[in-house]
Amino acid sequence: MKIFCTFLSAIIICISFMPAYAQMPGYAELANLLVDIQGWEASDATGMNMSGPMGDMVNAVREYEKDGKSLSAQIIVGIAAQGAWAPFETGYSMDSSEILVKTMDISGFRVGISHEKKEDSGGIVVLLNAEGSSGIFTLAYEGISYDEALSIAQRFPWKSIEEAIK
Repeated sequence: MKIFCTFLSAIIICISFMPAYAQMPGYAELANLLVDIQGWEASDATGMNMSGPMGDMVNAVREYEKDGKSLSAQIIVGIAAQGAWAPFETGYSMDSSEILVKTMDISGFRVGISHEKKEDSGGIVVLLNAEGSSGIFTLAYEGISYDEALSIAQRFPWKSIEEAIK
């Protein structure tokens, strides 16, 4: 029994030190989930897989434009995703004449919004709760209200993105 427990412990330790990159999707798979938005002109989706001393990361990004307004949709998996979610981790909200910051739950996802009121710009961050992975979907926007940006963000398949990063 002692040999079996030692063997099992060794397997668990080895698995826990396997590179996360081996479990991450390719950026092309994620780029395919950055959908067209009716009425907006979109660039081709791009991305990259990266590996370094601080860990591995995958990102996919697509830019959109319409009547002087712009959007940038991005899927990030890895350590950078944790950093992008950090400002919303506490769940605090703030509302002033210049900025609005808040978190909320939408369809089972934690969502953070940071909106610059005077510029009508900001970012929406959706925490993807895929087991064993750190991932987010972000929508940076300029020239539109946060309500419109949130409505656009909800057109992206959050559940499918979450499934893809598992």
